[in-house]
Amino acid sequence: MKTQGRIQIVLLFGPSGTGKSTLARLLAERLPRCACIEVDALRYMIVGGLVASSGGTPPSQAPEEYQRQCWLGVANAVRLAHGFAAGGFSSVIEGLENDCRPGTGWAERGFPGYLVCSVAVVCAEEVLSERWRQRGWDSELSPGVLEELRWYRENSSLFECVVDTTVNSPEENAETLHECCMGRQEV
Repeated sequence: MKTQGRIQIVLLFGPSGTGKSTLARLLAERLPRCACIEVDALRYMIVGGLVASSGGTPPSQAPEEYQRQCWLGVANAVRLAHGFAAGGFSSVIEGLENDCRPGTGWAERGFPGYLVCSVAVVCAEEVLSERWRQRGWDSELSPGVLEELRWYRENSSLFECVVDTTVNSPEENAETLHECCMGRQEV
């Protein structure tokens, strides 16, 4: 399939606290003509009726509406990326739902004809636990978060790049990711 020039769509996946937001911004700064799209920022544009821990209604009390709002954020991220691409900009998108992971066909349906680079962002469990504690969250990682982290490690072959934020600085990780994304060939 012919791609749209060198416009790229970079998708960052990983559990909350692994460093996706930091990495997304640093990578977008390194790519020529690039936008950084944070799905959570789009979801939190909902002010009245937000279902999230910070919104007053915990997801456990309205799981269907929470899921709908999460997918609304994803749908708007896709629309923004297409709009940026029409203007000649690449996009780095972070905070996607797990159902958007490689192997689901989601990226192919959402970005036909574009060069898509899927990235798993991981870190050591103890590092993730410390980052959660620093954010004021429970430092005990839930079994769901640990399972998600393990899934990314075990399924690393599905991704074009895997970045472990445990050791290197955010700048070094962004440079590694930049090299990975820019090294991809158009098909």
